[in-house]
Amino acid sequence: MNVYVRGETYKDRGSKGKREGDQILAWNTLNEYSMSNSRGIRYLGIKNPLFKGLPPYFLLVTTLTKSVAKKPWKDEIDLSNNKINYWGDTKQGWDGIFDKRAQGNNRLKLVEEFMNTSDNILIPPFLHFTKFKSGEMVFNGLCHLEKIERKTFLDSGEEIENYLLSLKILDTNIVDLNWLHSRALSQSIDDLDALAPKEWLKR
Repeated sequence: MNVYVRGETYKDRGSKGKREGDQILAWNTLNEYSMSNSRGIRYLGIKNPLFKGLPPYFLLVTTLTKSVAKKPWKDEIDLSNNKINYWGDTKQGWDGIFDKRAQGNNRLKLVEEFMNTSDNILIPPFLHFTKFKSGEMVFNGLCHLEKIERKTFLDSGEEIENYLLSLKILDTNIVDLNWLHSRALSQSIDDLDALAPKEWLKR
């Protein structure tokens, strides 16, 4: 049984299962569908009409390693109060909040559109990780999206519009991948969260 346990460290080999021991992309490959290997916002690219284009769940990564990738924003991770503020993936020099390179933001746009509709039951769970060193990530918990806003941050003195997610870490220590895979393959709303932890159901 593959599970993520809050506070535990998992191997991120940056491969769709080709490297032995991978616990991120390999664990989140489902049939012919694989998870995006981005630095920050990762999602399962499954085509399930039930979700109307939304991913069934997201993995969010806050990278604190020394990286060549420019990180002009700063996520706020408050584990003691179960709160995370997480930025989208737009940067200076890109063509706005939905630049084609901002693949995560283009998925978050659907989340934004669904937030205040009758389809908000489809808003996916978010799993948050922190990468302190290359090849490893610490799982911080299963999160419920409380708010998604368009905010600006400064990048080399220029104001850049981006998404800011306000996330609440739910009071459960274990997330079973069977639930996430079952959610991704669900054919009805009734079956969507049949294997979900009770904390997700009462969010």
